Amino acid sequence: MENIFYQPNPDRGIMPEDEAKHLIRVLRYKKGDTFLFIDGIGGLYKAVITDDNSKKCSYDIIESHPTYQARDYNIHLAVAPVKNMDRVEWFVEKACEIGVDEISFVQTFHTERKRLKIDRLERIALSATKQTKKAKLPIINEAIPFDEFLAKCANQEKFIAHLLEGDRKSLTDVLHKKGDYCMLIGPEGDFSKQEAEEAIKSGFQPVHLGPSILRAETAAIVACQWMNMLNY
Repeated sequence: MENIFYQPNPDRGIMPEDEAKHLIRVLRYKKGDTFLFIDGIGGLYKAVITDDNSKKCSYDIIESHPTYQARDYNIHLAVAPVKNMDRVEWFVEKACEIGVDEISFVQTFHTERKRLKIDRLERIALSATKQTKKAKLPIINEAIPFDEFLAKCANQEKFIAHLLEGDRKSLTDVLHKKGDYCMLIGPEGDFSKQEAEEAIKSGFQPVHLGPSILRAETAAIVACQWMNMLNY
């Protein structure tokens, strides 16, 4: 599979130093070789190397696809981070591989992890995005309190997956194609009853993801896959 690189400013004509080192020193690309890079906002470019300096590798763009694989739907996953940071990182990686536009972390009553290394999660997201040849990087938001997230969430189709008693429809039965989705997933220990009620009052529809009780990060991945497959 062809390597994909990242240059958030395509018109600059010079690759970022870390990407240049990987391109020239590690993979041994030379002047005259062509390569692909993304801009992180939906553009895919083919370029030819004009100077194979490993610190200031310059290039000329020979093909541009500014809306590469543009989608007519939007997926926002809002997750209460689990205690094990490896599982949080796994979730971010897999969600990016499947396809996600935005990831938010919410602090709930039962949330055990209070701090996240967003810069590391962004690096993981970038790696997964390049690996799967996607051109748009997902937005990864800092963790905020649950009630603050409810007030800020502006997606049109909003869902909350919880295990509390009450009427819950299958997510597959309520999704509409080409939607602007937000899926809210609780922590280990689930949402509190008050949190679930507050989310429903804020326009979140209660749903379930099938008969199995899933780990929080697994539930988020299942929901992400269902939303993508509906629009495939």
